[in-house]
Amino acid sequence: TIIRKGGQVFHKAPALQVEEVTSFDASFDRLSEHCGTDYLCMAARTSRILTWRFQDHPTRRYRTWVVRSGGTLTGYCVTCMTEINGIQSGMLVDLLVRKNAEGDAAARALVAHAARILQTEGAAILGSMMPAHAPGARALAAEGFWPCPRRFLPQPFPVILRWHGPEAPPPEILSLKNWY
Repeated sequence: TIIRKGGQVFHKAPALQVEEVTSFDASFDRLSEHCGTDYLCMAARTSRILTWRFQDHPTRRYRTWVVRSGGTLTGYCVTCMTEINGIQSGMLVDLLVRKNAEGDAAARALVAHAARILQTEGAAILGSMMPAHAPGARALAAEGFWPCPRRFLPQPFPVILRWHGPEAPPPEILSLKNWY
């Protein structure tokens, strides 16, 4: 979990165009497919799954932000506002970019934009859960986010895996560095 105190901006993000979208189209399927080659273990983020997870959620309002290059989706992030222990909190709940320089730039632009929007919406604190090795983690650090002390974590986050393959899972699957 990574948090940031509201109101602080640490670095200037790349000048990429970030726009809000209200639906998930086939470009999200292509991005998910391409990103799937960057990581040994990654949950599918197809348009169908993203629609179910974020757009059709019955109790939360999520907002989705994208960066495109030449009409191609290069990354997205999903945000929401929530209350944690009585504090208005802005959450960056999903961020997906390629694991390359273009992805790093898209992640920086998306994180900087999301932080500005969430602060405008009244967030006193911003948070995200991100593996330290992910491109998004570098973007979060560049924007002034820092690892949350364990005693302040809002809730435990166990990772549960059920393997459906005919053979035993590869040992690499048990290492967090192979997940995103």
